[in-house]
Amino acid sequence: SYFQSLQAEEGSRYLRIDLPCPGPVATNFHKRPQQKASHDDSTNARELKMSAERCSRLIISSMIMPNGGGETWIAEQPTLLFCFLAQYLPGLTQVLLRTVIGPTRVGMWEAGLNLYDPSSIAKYRQMKQQEKRQGEKEKTE
Repeated sequence: SYFQSLQAEEGSRYLRIDLPCPGPVATNFHKRPQQKASHDDSTNARELKMSAERCSRLIISSMIMPNGGGETWIAEQPTLLFCFLAQYLPGLTQVLLRTVIGPTRVGMWEAGLNLYDPSSIAKYRQMKQQEKRQGEKEKTE
């Protein structure tokens, strides 16, 4: 990456490189007071998003380290685990994205479910099972 090259060439002499990489952060960025959300963006205590306050504290704490934080991944689980998988097992990660995670998240989004609420996965699976049963029922009739 660009920042790794920059660190290798100039970082030790003249430049300190800190690269915080935050995952999903709970903010009001996409909300507009005049527009009603078409997808479920309800606040849920179990959401997989990190609070903006915690994210900023972690970024600052990584940057005040004497030797620099370098690249710092900041996310809640399971997002952080997935970052490690993508870094160290990229082939497996791509297979999971193409076959399981990607289609599930797209389906959840199309159904209007909150992508960061773990209970939405169960809701989506129930919806898919009901659709499957309905299709089987129509075939038998």
